[in-house]
Amino acid sequence: ADGLMCVADLDALLLATPEGNILRANKAACELFNCTEHDFLSIGKEGFVDRSDPRLAASLEERMRTGKTRTELTFVRKDGTIFEGDTTSVLFEDSDGKIHVNIIIRDITPYKEALDALRKSESKMKSIFLAAPVGIGVVINRVFKEVNSRFCEITGYAADELIGQNARIIYPTDEEYEYVGLVKYRMIDKRGTGYVETRFKRKNGEVIDVLMSSTPLDPADHSAGVTFSALDITKRKRAEEALFESEKRFRNLAEMLPETVFESDTDLNLTFLNRQAFKMFGYSPED
Repeated sequence: ADGLMCVADLDALLLATPEGNILRANKAACELFNCTEHDFLSIGKEGFVDRSDPRLAASLEERMRTGKTRTELTFVRKDGTIFEGDTTSVLFEDSDGKIHVNIIIRDITPYKEALDALRKSESKMKSIFLAAPVGIGVVINRVFKEVNSRFCEITGYAADELIGQNARIIYPTDEEYEYVGLVKYRMIDKRGTGYVETRFKRKNGEVIDVLMSSTPLDPADHSAGVTFSALDITKRKRAEEALFESEKRFRNLAEMLPETVFESDTDLNLTFLNRQAFKMFGYSPED
C-alpha cells in the first residue's frame, strides 16, 4: 500500500476500508478534491462519491465479486463542484490480514467535455449533411464512402448502390471521368479546393450538367479522403443555351435586314450594329 501511495504521484490515490471509510489520501487526491487529508479522514463512509450515480452500485458489486473494478463515477468536491473520474478499485490484504481498498481516481472531465463537444459537432454536421439542398459526399481514392440523400436524388442511385463503388459509375464516358480527376485534383493541390463543371450519367441513362466542388479532409494527404458537393445546373445550362440561341437568331435576322439596326446600353454605348449600319455611317467594326 505504501509503495502504491508513492508511485501514484499524478493520480489521486485513496486507501480505504471495504466499507468506504478513507484511511489515507495522497497529495494529488487532496488537490483534486480541493481539501486536506484530514477532510478525507473525517468525512467517513460517505466519502466524496455522488451517491445518486447509478454506476456506483454496479461498481461496488463487481469489486466484491472479483476483487477489483474500473468504472467512471461522478465525484463531489468539498466546495460542491462535481467532476467525472476514471476510477480503479482493488481489494488487497495487508500483512496483518486486514482487507483494504486502493482507489485510483483520474479527472476525466476535460476529456468528457471534449467528447461531448465532438458529438454535438458531429450531430450538427450530420444534420447539415442530410438537410443540404446540394449533393454531398466523401470519396477515398475516388471510391464513394458517404453520400447524402440529395446526391442520390441527383444521380438516381440509392446510397447502398453508390457506397463502395468507384465514381466512374456516374460519368457518361471514361474521358469525362479522367478529366474531372485531373482538373479537380490539380486545383486542390494549388488552391486547397477544386471546382469543375462536368456531366453525370444518371441511373436511368439521362445525362445532366453538374458543378462540383471538392476539398480534402487532410490537405497533406489526399488518400485520407475528399469531401465533395454536387449542384445540378442542368436547368441553368439549358437556359443559357436557349438564351445564346435566341441572341444568335436575333443577330442573324438583324444582319439580313436592309435597315440600319443598332443596340446600345442605357448610357448609349453601342453594343451591336448590323452590316447596314456600318455602311450607312462609314465606320468599321474596330471603330
